[in-house]
Amino acid sequence: MTPKLRGSQKLYSGHSIDGPFELDRDNSQKISKVLRLRQGDEIWVVDNSNNAVLCIIENDSNKNSIGLTPQAERVGLLSNFPVCTAISVIKGKRMDTAIEKACEAGVKWIFPFSSDRSVPVKPGDGKQQRWNSIAQAAALQAGFGKPAEILEQANSLNDVLSLSYSFVFFDTEAGKSVQDSTSWPDNELLAQKPLCVIIGPEGGWSYQERKTLKSSVSCISLGNQVFRTESASLLGSYFATQFTQNY
Repeated sequence: MTPKLRGSQKLYSGHSIDGPFELDRDNSQKISKVLRLRQGDEIWVVDNSNNAVLCIIENDSNKNSIGLTPQAERVGLLSNFPVCTAISVIKGKRMDTAIEKACEAGVKWIFPFSSDRSVPVKPGDGKQQRWNSIAQAAALQAGFGKPAEILEQANSLNDVLSLSYSFVFFDTEAGKSVQDSTSWPDNELLAQKPLCVIIGPEGGWSYQERKTLKSSVSCISLGNQVFRTESASLLGSYFATQFTQNY
Protein backbone atom coordinates (compact mmCIF):
# COMPACT_ATOMS: atom_id res chain seq x y z
CA MET A 1 0.00 0.00 0.00
CA THR A 2 1.33 3.46 -0.94
CA PRO A 3 1.33 5.79 2.11
CA LYS A 4 -0.76 8.96 1.96
CA LEU A 5 0.87 12.39 2.15
CA ARG A 6 -0.11 14.79 4.91
CA GLY A 7 -1.28 17.87 3.06
CA SER A 8 -1.55 18.29 -0.68
CA GLN A 9 1.19 20.79 -1.55
CA LYS A 10 4.08 19.25 -3.46
CA LEU A 11 6.49 20.12 -6.23
CA TYR A 12 9.24 18.40 -8.22
CA SER A 13 12.89 19.27 -7.56
CA GLY A 14 14.60 17.29 -10.33
CA HIS A 15 17.50 16.04 -8.20
CA SER A 16 18.26 13.86 -5.17
CA ILE A 17 17.54 15.38 -1.75
CA ASP A 18 20.16 14.59 0.89
CA GLY A 19 20.50 17.89 2.80
CA PRO A 20 19.51 21.58 2.75
CA PHE A 21 19.10 22.94 -0.76
CA GLU A 22 17.79 25.90 -2.75
CA LEU A 23 14.98 25.71 -5.28
CA ASP A 24 15.33 27.01 -8.81
CA ARG A 25 13.61 30.22 -9.86
CA ASP A 26 10.44 28.60 -11.25
CA ASN A 27 9.77 26.49 -8.13
CA SER A 28 10.65 29.41 -5.85
CA GLN A 29 8.16 31.61 -7.70
CA LYS A 30 5.53 28.87 -7.42
CA ILE A 31 6.01 28.62 -3.65
CA SER A 32 5.84 32.38 -3.07
CA LYS A 33 3.29 33.54 -5.67
CA VAL A 34 1.07 30.50 -6.34
CA LEU A 35 1.13 28.40 -3.17
CA ARG A 36 1.80 31.51 -1.03
CA LEU A 37 3.90 29.61 1.50
CA ARG A 38 6.24 31.35 3.91
CA GLN A 39 9.21 30.64 6.14
CA GLY A 40 8.41 27.80 8.54
CA ASP A 41 5.74 26.23 6.29
CA GLU A 42 5.96 22.60 5.17
CA ILE A 43 5.92 21.30 1.60
CA TRP A 44 6.51 17.92 -0.01
CA VAL A 45 9.30 18.00 -2.60
CA VAL A 46 9.58 15.09 -5.06
CA ASP A 47 13.11 13.95 -5.92
CA ASN A 48 14.35 12.37 -9.14
CA SER A 49 13.35 8.89 -7.90
CA ASN A 50 9.70 9.86 -7.27
CA ASN A 51 10.14 9.95 -3.51
CA ALA A 52 8.29 12.76 -1.73
CA VAL A 53 10.42 14.37 0.99
CA LEU A 54 8.84 16.58 3.64
CA CYS A 55 10.72 19.91 3.72
CA ILE A 56 10.61 23.07 5.82
CA ILE A 57 10.97 26.50 4.21
CA GLU A 58 13.97 27.99 6.01
CA ASN A 59 14.63 31.12 3.97
CA ASP A 60 12.16 32.96 1.75
CA SER A 61 13.90 36.35 1.61
CA ASN A 62 15.02 35.72 -1.98
CA LYS A 63 11.86 34.91 -3.95
CA ASN A 64 13.96 33.53 -6.81
CA SER A 65 15.94 31.06 -4.68
CA ILE A 66 14.05 29.76 -1.66
CA GLY A 67 15.96 27.55 0.77
CA LEU A 68 14.50 24.29 2.11
CA THR A 69 15.61 21.82 4.76
CA PRO A 70 14.51 18.18 4.32
CA GLN A 71 13.00 16.29 7.24
CA ALA A 72 13.23 12.57 7.96
CA GLU A 73 9.77 11.80 6.55
CA ARG A 74 9.85 10.32 3.04
CA VAL A 75 7.10 8.67 1.00
CA GLY A 76 7.55 6.68 -2.22
CA LEU A 77 4.96 7.85 -4.75
CA LEU A 78 5.29 4.94 -7.15
CA SER A 79 3.01 1.95 -6.62
CA ASN A 80 4.46 -1.55 -6.71
CA PHE A 81 1.87 -2.19 -9.43
CA PRO A 82 2.21 0.38 -12.25
CA VAL A 83 -0.73 1.19 -14.54
CA CYS A 84 -1.07 1.57 -18.31
CA THR A 85 -3.94 3.47 -19.95
CA ALA A 86 -4.80 2.47 -23.52
CA ILE A 87 -6.78 5.26 -25.22
CA SER A 88 -8.73 5.01 -28.46
CA VAL A 89 -7.38 7.96 -30.43
CA ILE A 90 -9.43 11.07 -31.11
CA LYS A 91 -8.57 14.03 -33.29
CA GLY A 92 -6.71 17.16 -32.34
CA LYS A 93 -6.31 18.70 -28.93
CA ARG A 94 -8.89 16.44 -27.30
CA MET A 95 -6.42 13.56 -27.53
CA ASP A 96 -3.81 15.84 -25.99
CA THR A 97 -6.19 16.44 -23.08
CA ALA A 98 -6.95 12.72 -22.67
CA ILE A 99 -3.21 11.99 -22.43
CA GLU A 100 -2.62 14.90 -20.06
CA LYS A 101 -5.33 13.76 -17.63
CA ALA A 102 -4.15 10.14 -17.60
CA CYS A 103 -0.63 11.37 -16.83
CA GLU A 104 -1.87 13.57 -13.99
CA ALA A 105 -3.50 10.46 -12.47
CA GLY A 106 -0.07 8.86 -12.22
CA VAL A 107 -0.05 6.11 -14.86
CA LYS A 108 3.29 4.76 -16.08
CA TRP A 109 2.39 4.14 -19.73
CA ILE A 110 -0.01 5.63 -22.28
CA PHE A 111 -0.95 3.37 -25.20
CA PRO A 112 -2.81 5.15 -28.06
CA PHE A 113 -4.65 2.81 -30.41
CA SER A 114 -7.09 2.86 -33.31
CA SER A 115 -10.46 1.15 -32.83
CA ASP A 116 -13.13 0.27 -35.38
CA ARG A 117 -15.22 3.36 -34.62
CA SER A 118 -12.56 5.86 -33.67
CA VAL A 119 -11.82 8.77 -35.98
CA PRO A 120 -8.83 7.77 -38.14
CA VAL A 121 -5.68 9.44 -36.87
CA LYS A 122 -2.43 8.43 -38.52
CA PRO A 123 0.70 7.94 -36.39
CA GLY A 124 3.53 10.39 -36.93
CA ASP A 125 3.31 14.06 -37.93
CA GLY A 126 5.08 15.04 -34.72
CA LYS A 127 2.33 13.59 -32.53
CA GLN A 128 4.67 11.39 -30.51
CA GLN A 129 6.96 14.30 -29.67
CA ARG A 130 4.01 16.52 -28.72
CA TRP A 131 2.44 13.82 -26.56
CA ASN A 132 5.78 13.26 -24.78
CA SER A 133 5.99 17.00 -24.05
CA ILE A 134 2.43 16.94 -22.69
CA ALA A 135 3.30 13.96 -20.47
CA GLN A 136 6.35 15.79 -19.10
CA ALA A 137 4.35 18.93 -18.30
CA ALA A 138 1.53 16.90 -16.71
CA ALA A 139 3.99 15.03 -14.49
CA LEU A 140 5.48 18.30 -13.24
CA GLN A 141 2.02 19.76 -12.63
CA ALA A 142 0.98 16.71 -10.61
CA GLY A 143 4.27 16.57 -8.68
CA PHE A 144 5.61 13.37 -10.21
CA GLY A 145 9.29 13.06 -11.04
CA LYS A 146 8.93 10.76 -14.03
CA PRO A 147 6.40 11.32 -16.83
CA ALA A 148 4.36 8.53 -18.38
CA GLU A 149 5.95 6.81 -21.35
CA ILE A 150 3.94 7.27 -24.55
CA LEU A 151 4.00 3.96 -26.41
CA GLU A 152 3.86 3.70 -30.19
CA GLN A 153 0.30 3.91 -31.53
CA ALA A 154 -1.32 0.51 -32.17
CA ASN A 155 -3.45 -0.18 -35.23
CA SER A 156 -6.29 -2.05 -33.48
CA LEU A 157 -7.76 -3.24 -30.20
CA ASN A 158 -6.37 -6.72 -30.92
CA ASP A 159 -2.86 -5.25 -31.03
CA VAL A 160 -3.41 -3.90 -27.53
CA LEU A 161 -4.82 -7.18 -26.20
CA SER A 162 -1.88 -9.14 -27.61
CA LEU A 163 0.43 -7.56 -25.02
CA SER A 164 1.13 -8.96 -21.55
CA TYR A 165 -1.15 -6.85 -19.34
CA SER A 166 -4.00 -7.46 -16.91
CA PHE A 167 -6.79 -5.68 -18.80
CA VAL A 168 -9.97 -3.97 -17.61
CA PHE A 169 -12.45 -1.86 -19.56
CA PHE A 170 -15.37 0.31 -18.50
CA ASP A 171 -18.89 -0.24 -19.78
CA THR A 172 -22.39 0.93 -18.85
CA GLU A 173 -23.59 -2.67 -19.10
CA ALA A 174 -21.12 -3.99 -16.52
CA GLY A 175 -22.56 -5.52 -13.39
CA LYS A 176 -19.76 -4.70 -10.92
CA SER A 177 -19.02 -1.26 -9.56
CA VAL A 178 -15.63 0.42 -9.77
CA GLN A 179 -15.59 0.40 -5.95
CA ASP A 180 -15.96 -3.38 -5.81
CA SER A 181 -12.47 -4.80 -5.26
CA THR A 182 -13.49 -8.08 -6.91
CA SER A 183 -13.91 -6.16 -10.17
CA TRP A 184 -10.14 -5.71 -10.39
CA PRO A 185 -7.29 -8.21 -10.92
CA ASP A 186 -5.76 -9.51 -7.68
CA ASN A 187 -2.24 -8.63 -6.58
CA GLU A 188 -0.81 -12.01 -7.59
CA LEU A 189 -1.88 -11.40 -11.18
CA LEU A 190 -0.69 -7.77 -11.10
CA ALA A 191 2.73 -8.92 -9.92
CA GLN A 192 3.01 -10.86 -13.20
CA LYS A 193 1.14 -8.56 -15.58
CA PRO A 194 0.69 -4.77 -15.04
CA LEU A 195 -2.83 -3.36 -15.00
CA CYS A 196 -4.02 -1.78 -18.25
CA VAL A 197 -7.21 0.29 -18.44
CA ILE A 198 -8.79 0.40 -21.90
CA ILE A 199 -10.60 3.63 -22.83
CA GLY A 200 -12.89 3.12 -25.80
CA PRO A 201 -14.19 5.44 -28.53
CA GLU A 202 -17.12 7.78 -27.90
CA GLY A 203 -18.97 6.10 -30.76
CA GLY A 204 -18.84 2.86 -28.81
CA TRP A 205 -17.19 -0.46 -29.54
CA SER A 206 -18.05 -2.36 -32.68
CA TYR A 207 -19.92 -5.66 -32.27
CA GLN A 208 -16.74 -7.68 -32.78
CA GLU A 209 -14.69 -5.52 -30.38
CA ARG A 210 -17.33 -5.79 -27.67
CA LYS A 211 -17.53 -9.55 -28.18
CA THR A 212 -13.73 -9.81 -27.87
CA LEU A 213 -13.62 -7.64 -24.74
CA LYS A 214 -16.43 -9.42 -22.94
CA SER A 215 -14.88 -12.82 -23.62
CA SER A 216 -11.40 -11.97 -22.33
CA VAL A 217 -11.31 -8.73 -20.30
CA SER A 218 -12.68 -7.72 -16.88
CA CYS A 219 -15.57 -5.27 -17.30
CA ILE A 220 -16.25 -2.53 -14.73
CA SER A 221 -19.06 0.02 -14.50
CA LEU A 222 -18.53 3.76 -14.04
CA GLY A 223 -22.30 4.23 -13.89
CA ASN A 224 -24.92 4.93 -16.53
CA GLN A 225 -23.24 8.02 -17.93
CA VAL A 226 -21.47 8.05 -21.28
CA PHE A 227 -18.28 10.05 -20.79
CA ARG A 228 -16.17 11.90 -23.28
CA THR A 229 -12.85 10.21 -23.96
CA GLU A 230 -10.98 12.88 -21.97
CA SER A 231 -13.22 12.38 -18.93
CA ALA A 232 -13.07 8.58 -19.17
CA SER A 233 -9.29 8.75 -19.45
CA LEU A 234 -9.04 10.74 -16.22
CA LEU A 235 -11.60 8.68 -14.29
CA GLY A 236 -10.36 5.29 -15.47
CA SER A 237 -6.71 6.16 -14.85
CA TYR A 238 -7.45 7.65 -11.44
CA PHE A 239 -9.50 4.68 -10.20
CA ALA A 240 -6.84 2.27 -11.49
CA THR A 241 -3.93 4.04 -9.81
CA GLN A 242 -5.87 4.40 -6.56
CA PHE A 243 -6.73 0.72 -6.66
CA THR A 244 -3.12 -0.39 -7.16
CA GLN A 245 -1.85 1.99 -4.46
CA ASN A 246 -4.10 0.28 -1.92
CA TYR A 247 -2.21 -3.01 -2.28
